[in-house]
Order: sequence, then structure tokens, then C-alpha cells
Amino acid sequence: MSRSAKWMKGMDPGGPVSAAALVALTGRLDVVTYYLPQAAEFSQDDIEYVHQLRVATRRSVATIQSFRHLLPGRRSCKIQKMLRKLRRAAGSARDLDVLYQRLSGEKNLPHKPEMKKVLKQISRCRKESQLPLREIYHRWVRKKYQKQIRELLARVHWRSKSPELTFEQSAVPALLPQVSKFFQASRGDLKEIAALHRLRICAKQVRYSMELLATAFAPEFRTQLYPTFTEVQERLGTINDCAMANQLFEKWAVNAENMNVTVSLNEMADEERRRLETICDEFRQSWTTQRANQLWEQFRKYLPDLASA
Repeated sequence: MSRSAKWMKGMDPGGPVSAAALVALTGRLDVVTYYLPQAAEFSQDDIEYVHQLRVATRRSVATIQSFRHLLPGRRSCKIQKMLRKLRRAAGSARDLDVLYQRLSGEKNLPHKPEMKKVLKQISRCRKESQLPLREIYHRWVRKKYQKQIRELLARVHWRSKSPELTFEQSAVPALLPQVSKFFQASRGDLKEIAALHRLRICAKQVRYSMELLATAFAPEFRTQLYPTFTEVQERLGTINDCAMANQLFEKWAVNAENMNVTVSLNEMADEERRRLETICDEFRQSWTTQRANQLWEQFRKYLPDLASA
């Protein structure tokens, strides 16, 4: 059983939302504190440390945002700010890990002798990307963020004069804005990479909220809707990875140490650009009006006010 699955079993749909929030926040933030020292100091032992930290910070921010009405504003904002810094640092490192793995495993790459230099360039950038992560970790320790998290958790409570909602009652208003934003973004001009990027960000926020709130809905929410939506989100993630690689190769080509490496990097940038165009076209062809409407109707089973939102 994963670290997340263990604490999610403690989220009672019929119990008070403050109790569910405490369980969720404790579980999410525990994963961050577990992986942070490993990702900062021992990433060379296992690249999964950085990956797990990146995911954990995103999930933690989503959890804080979902339960922000139960939290002290200033303290939660401070912790969110630190988590976002961690996410960005881990994200830069993780992107380079993924790129290195993919390229080192590919066959028939152009200018194979120069490829070793490209991989060395990625390795150098990866080492540099580790420095901000270590610095943030040292600040985390110095500023005693673990203590600040404990203090935040001690102040989780219902803050309204009205009777406290159950976790089940609070799930719909927590998820509704995220899903609404996703469908608004899906109506943008998806021929533009920037529009696809916005859609990807919205999709990630929905996915993490769905994970968090799943036990408040019927089992079909987890077994049918979540896998369907995850497939959409992951395809958008692949587009982002390809766009990032293209940008890096173009940037490195300008500053390459010799013409052969420049040629190789430009050819790789061209290949990534063609690959990007292909997967973008495939996504646009799959994301038809019919499919969007089907997904909309699936969400409306659980979010009746989606149309008005």
C-alpha cells in the first residue's frame, strides 16, 4: 500500500470536514517531509526521490487550497509559498532526469559521437539544477518548516458560525471550481501550445483534487471517471515534455562548443518539433467536441451545478 493510500482510508465521508482535512493535510505533508531530504541529498542514488517530491509538493498545495477555509490564512500561505519553490526546483531537476533517460535509451540518434556531448550537457545542467533544491532544503531546516507544519495542523478547524459540513458535503464545492476552469480552458484555441499548457495545468489541478476527494463520491468516481480523466492529463503532460526538450536543444545549440554539436542539437530540436506537432495533432483529433461533452456529462453526475459554474 502506498504512503498516500494508507491515510486516505481515514477520510470518513460522513465525518466532519475538519477531521478529513486534518487527515489529508497530515498525510500529504508527511510525504513531502519524507522525500525532501532524500531528494536534496541523495538524488544520485535514485531519481525517483526527486520525482516523488515533485508530485508530493503539488498534491500538498492542492490539499491546502481545497481546505483553505479551515486554515489560518497567513501561515498556510507561507507554507504554500515554500512548497511551490520546492516544486519548481524539483521540477527542473526531474525534467532533465526524464530527458536524459529518454535520449540515452533511444536508437538511431543523429550524430552519435556528438550525442555523448549532448548527454554530458544534460548531466551538467542536472547537477546545476540540484543546487537550488539543496539550498531550499537547508532553508527548510533552518527556518524549522517541520515545526511550522505541526503548528498549521494544530489549527485546522471549522471557522464558520454555521453548522460544520461533512467531508461528503464539502467535496462538491471544493471540486467544482477546478473542473469548471478545466472546461473553460478546453474551449481555448488548442492550436496554440500556450493554450495546451494552460489546459495541462488545469488538468493537473483537477486530477490532484479528484485524488483528494475521491472517497467522498460513489465508487464509480474512482473506477471510471478518474482513469478517463487521468488519460487526458497524461497526454497533455507528454506534450509539455516534448516542448521542453525542443526549447532546451534550441538554447544549447546557440552556445554549443563546436559546429558538429550545434548541427546535432539543431537536428534534435527539429526532431522534437516534429514529434511535438504529431502528438499535438493526435491530441486535438482525440479531443473532439463529442469526447469533451461525454467527459462533461460524466462530471455532471457528481457536480450538478457544473453548467452554472
